[in-house]
Amino acid sequence: MSEFPDQHTQPPSPERQVLVLGTELLPLVDRLGHDDFSADITVYDRYDMFAYGSERSVAERELITNYFDYLSTVSAAASDDHTPKGQTIQELTKRFANETVYLSVADREQAVKGLADRQVEYLDARPGSRVAYFVRQHSADKSQGLLTGETLSYLHQNRPDLADRIQVLGVNPDADRGIIQALDAANTKVVLLDDWSVSGGQLKESLAAMRGLVSRYDRLDLLDTTEVNLLIARADQVQDGFSQVTVYEEDNAIDRPAPVVGYFSTPALTSPYEGPTPTGAHSTVDYGFDSRILEMQRYLDDRDYKADTLLPQIASIKKLS
Repeated sequence: MSEFPDQHTQPPSPERQVLVLGTELLPLVDRLGHDDFSADITVYDRYDMFAYGSERSVAERELITNYFDYLSTVSAAASDDHTPKGQTIQELTKRFANETVYLSVADREQAVKGLADRQVEYLDARPGSRVAYFVRQHSADKSQGLLTGETLSYLHQNRPDLADRIQVLGVNPDADRGIIQALDAANTKVVLLDDWSVSGGQLKESLAAMRGLVSRYDRLDLLDTTEVNLLIARADQVQDGFSQVTVYEEDNAIDRPAPVVGYFSTPALTSPYEGPTPTGAHSTVDYGFDSRILEMQRYLDDRDYKADTLLPQIASIKKLS
């Protein structure tokens, strides 16, 4: 397990609409001497964006060592390249080595449990209350859907007595109408769950889609019960929440932010796509992270520097399903 300090709750200041239930998740480089990273992870042998080889199991410690070895290889290849491109690659490898935030298997289990227990506390404190997890149909097989499934599994195993008070919206249109019409907004919490968010676009679209769903049954009052739960929430998201305005869902756009509850916190990004975005043992899914690793790989190819180098295992993790 990760050796974090005792968990604490950081109450929101008056201008904030958020809670952070756990602690700050330190950059990976600062955790190497503290966590054992002993869980096994399935990875692919991957040479580029499209070339996936066989899959195999590695320990997290091996995956992390492989990651820093890869960054060292790229940095060495650029060490005598004084062109603007070489300098860019050097800066990129330095930032990835120093700033990468990694959600380990143990971290994920801890965060899923912590956020789920928050909803249990809500239900226990309010007899007859309900929690409804919203999953946009488009996201049912992506991080939102997978994480909601993990959470429901944890809740059903540990609190089976609450099963009839925990529901899912968005993935079954035939069931949505009855569920939505039966919910009492004064005694309901609607939760949108995800691992983290980089630009916020997908979450905003999901929030707008949820508005479209409840408005279909004249239940806009449920919007006031909604909160976003993230395994990792950045400092800027902690401060501002998520706006539900999106160019893709203008008909369903509203201008108030959805409050955010994070388990772990991380510093704000200066630019979402100029440095390492969070990644984790469950899947390397973010475009910003993957695209920068691929940029390093192309640089190695262009320099004819160990052209057969595999992409780092951290960018080749098999997605959970």
